[in-house]
Amino acid sequence: MIIKIKNEVCPEFIGQLIDTFEDFLECKGIDIPNEEKTQAEDNPAIIYGSDYGQIEDAIMAILKGWDISDSGTEEKEK
Repeated sequence: MIIKIKNEVCPEFIGQLIDTFEDFLECKGIDIPNEEKTQAEDNPAIIYGSDYGQIEDAIMAILKGWDISDSGTEEKEK
């Protein structure tokens, strides 16, 4: 199996992965309390703020650990 991800598309790729889990949580009726999100905001996001950042960092670490993405701009093959 060959997986290629260019570093500049990783944020969009990671965002789509997080959106997949957010959709799952929404279907299950699960809301994650987050002090960064106020009731006044019109934002239906379940994964928000630093929670989103933590998940994003964890996914990037997994991609780096599997040598799928790095901080350079070259494509990696696995």
